[in-house]
Amino acid sequence: MAIDDLKQWVMVVGSGKVEHVDWLVHVNLARKGGIQNLLNLYDHAAWQVYHPKGYTEEDELRGLLLWQLGGAQIAGIAHCALNLPSLSTL
Repeated sequence: MAIDDLKQWVMVVGSGKVEHVDWLVHVNLARKGGIQNLLNLYDHAAWQVYHPKGYTEEDELRGLLLWQLGGAQIAGIAHCALNLPSLSTL
């Protein structure tokens, strides 16, 4: 079963429907998901339901600074207003 899933993964990545597949893999590893979860993420990304965000180190540091200076509410506002990482990401 796992080999079939891996073959399916190779086929969907080869199709090129989703850009930045490396971010999907990164998110899946952070969630400690398996190959089935990875295929589900890819399907959601292909249907444009899921959009992985790639935050730069500068974005993360800016978010941490606002969190430390202003607290959780300011960090939440910065997440929405400035597109910075959320508290759970930080």
